[in-house]
Amino acid sequence: MNCRRIQNLIPLYVEGDLERAEAGPVRSHLESCPECARAASDFRASQQWLRSYVPPDFEGEFFDGLRGAVLKEIEESRARPSRFSLRIAWNPAPLALASALVFGMFFG
Repeated sequence: MNCRRIQNLIPLYVEGDLERAEAGPVRSHLESCPECARAASDFRASQQWLRSYVPPDFEGEFFDGLRGAVLKEIEESRARPSRFSLRIAWNPAPLALASALVFGMFFG
């Protein structure tokens, strides 16, 4: 196998997701190719680092406040008129122009 193929298989190899038929040639290649062995080592290190992450423990009050802020924003957005309705209400010219063009296409 060439380095390009091996480097595509490194994540699967490191995670143990390759079948034996593919894992053997990958292992052999990593033993003989320092560049691919370094890539596999880097991938292992990054996986260990990602697994070491512990998310912060938020209190229930945090989520209650967040939920309240989101619900308030939803209600406010429902109360605001849409941009389209404002455009039609304040500037009817585009609608009149479109109507004139359509009328002209059929009756002009």
